Amino acid sequence: MRSGPARIVGLVVIALFVSIPLSRAGDGHVLFVPWKVLEPGVNPAAAMLTVYWIPSSPDELRKSDLVTSRTLALLAARCVNMQVIRADDLARIESLGAAGHLPLALILDGDREIARAGNNGGTLRLSDVENMVRLAVDRRELACDALLDAAKQKIAAGERPAAIEMYRKVFDQRCAFPRQGREAQRALKRMRAMR
Repeated sequence: MRSGPARIVGLVVIALFVSIPLSRAGDGHVLFVPWKVLEPGVNPAAAMLTVYWIPSSPDELRKSDLVTSRTLALLAARCVNMQVIRADDLARIESLGAAGHLPLALILDGDREIARAGNNGGTLRLSDVENMVRLAVDRRELACDALLDAAKQKIAAGERPAAIEMYRKVFDQRCAFPRQGREAQRALKRMRAMR
C-alpha cells in the first residue's frame, strides 16, 4: 500500500477524475434537441404530442439546458414535436394562457393542453420539463397497451370492426411506440384489415 506523497497524489488524481463532468450522451457527444422555432401565425406540424417551450428571451433560448437535453432529444426521436414559441409571439402566448408566466413549457395532445411546467423564480428547470414530457409519453404508451387488450377482447366477443378500429389507433402511433405498433400491425394483417 502506498504511503505519504504517492498516496496523496493518487487521491488527488482520483478526485479530479471523479469531478470531471460527464457529457450528456455519455460518449463524448452532445445531443441537441430538434427544437423548431414557430413563426407567428404559422401552425406546427401535426404530431402525437407537441411540446411548446416559451423562453423569456432569445438569450435564454441560446443558453438553456433544454437545448442539449438527452431525454428530450430521445423523446423527440419518438415523434414528440418540439416547438419554440418566440417571446414576441404575443397572440399565441395569450391563446395558451402563458402571458406573464415566462419562461414556460407546455405539452399538448392535439389542441388540448395536458401538462404545464412553470418557472421557479424566473428559471425553467430542465428536470421539470423532462418529467412532464416523459409522463405524457408514458401515459400514452399505457393507453396503447390498454387499446391492444381491449381489441383482443372485442375479437373474442365477435366485434371485429371495433377491434380493427382500436388496432388502427395503436398502429397510427407506431413511431412513438414501435412494439405496440408491430403488434397492432400483425393483428390487422391476420384480420386482413391493413389499409
